Amino acid sequence: MTRAVDLVKQLHCYTFEKYLSGFCLGADFKDIHLGNFRSFLAWAMFNKHLPDITEQELNDVCRVLEYAKQEHPELKSMPEGHNPEVKHCRMTLDPIPMIHRPLLMYVLIRLKEAITGTFFMPAYGFQNLEVGGQTYWFKKQCSNNSKENSPQKSSTVGSTGCEPMLFLHGISTGWGGYLDLACAMGAGRDIILVDVDAVKLNSLQFQMPTPQKLAESINHILERHHIDRVSLVGHSFGSMTAGWFLRQHPERVCHVTLIDPVSMLLNFPEVAYSFLYRNPNSLMEWIIHLFAAREITISHTLRRNFWWYNNDLWLEEVPDHIGVVVGIATHDEIINPVAVQEYVGNCRRARIEKRERMSAKARADDASDASSESAATTSSAKSSNEGNNGNTLATADSFSCLEGLENVENVPAKEVKEVAMIECLVWDNYSHGQILMSSPEHKALVATVRSNEKLGTRAL
Repeated sequence: MTRAVDLVKQLHCYTFEKYLSGFCLGADFKDIHLGNFRSFLAWAMFNKHLPDITEQELNDVCRVLEYAKQEHPELKSMPEGHNPEVKHCRMTLDPIPMIHRPLLMYVLIRLKEAITGTFFMPAYGFQNLEVGGQTYWFKKQCSNNSKENSPQKSSTVGSTGCEPMLFLHGISTGWGGYLDLACAMGAGRDIILVDVDAVKLNSLQFQMPTPQKLAESINHILERHHIDRVSLVGHSFGSMTAGWFLRQHPERVCHVTLIDPVSMLLNFPEVAYSFLYRNPNSLMEWIIHLFAAREITISHTLRRNFWWYNNDLWLEEVPDHIGVVVGIATHDEIINPVAVQEYVGNCRRARIEKRERMSAKARADDASDASSESAATTSSAKSSNEGNNGNTLATADSFSCLEGLENVENVPAKEVKEVAMIECLVWDNYSHGQILMSSPEHKALVATVRSNEKLGTRAL
């Protein structure tokens, strides 16, 4: 939680009043008491009601509270006690709300997906496969993806731009709405579409896989097809599951694309409040409320499997050699696009600075090596002349520095770690999920991803 407190301070577009008011379901900051804040921290840190936490847990809550007061002085004037009129987000403890739907709705959705799976998916070249109970769709387009042909065999650890693409969907009825974008982004390479039934509207599947289980299932899929690394794409909720795999198996990811990323700033109130608590006003908000947030499968998944500390994706923790592209809609109804854009921009600048530092260091090392080599060559020539004049044979130790010289072109004198770039695309006047529809923005997204994939492999 202290990390979240720090992040609020780092963002110029945000305040701690807004942060706490958001988690307290829009309550005025002046109405929030310290007891309400402690209650929120008890849930956020331990998934418990305040009276149920242990003494040690209470000490941890008080420690975070004191830290927050130091970093945000406005909390020092917060009154003691508990205001019973103020409620806060605690979806994992609250009852599960739902709106009953007629059986016909599920029948029609199943029929739609059956038609998609029977006719459209094969027409696009996809096969429906299964490994260890995990279903997925696979489209074979490239034969240069095996471990034997892995980019890791080369001097680069970044992406080559030809690795298979693995997609993770958001809350939806299935893959029908993703086909155009997936095929556009995955043109010329193998494509894997992984099913997560617990976030499908038609599944009535209430068992959400753990991050470890889903990551291992994806790992088994890659092993089955002899794929070493993938370019990972996550949309909406899929940005969370993409983060799961990235954390568990970073060595199998060469690039990440996050579209409508609800996984970013998940420790901020917007995603939880907007999706689970907000009273809808606009048409899109009503669609989200009726067809997603209050659907029994989705409501159960989010309110009983939504641990923000498991789902939050911190860009700072993405390995430097993995490039990242983030796509944000300016009218996103779920995330805070302004705050996410600022956060991504901060992380991008950090990557640029690190890239420049490493570039400067590489140039300095090269200059130092060149100077040393020149001095060594002069010294070696002098010694050689002296040795020849004295008819002295070189000993075995004299040649030890020449071992492996025949491979010097393939082994750099100093290994330079790659620093790939972070890019952010902003789609003006787009709503959450609108980028999935056929759009001119698809070409810009594909071009940006392809360029970013290869950028990290260039010499610094």
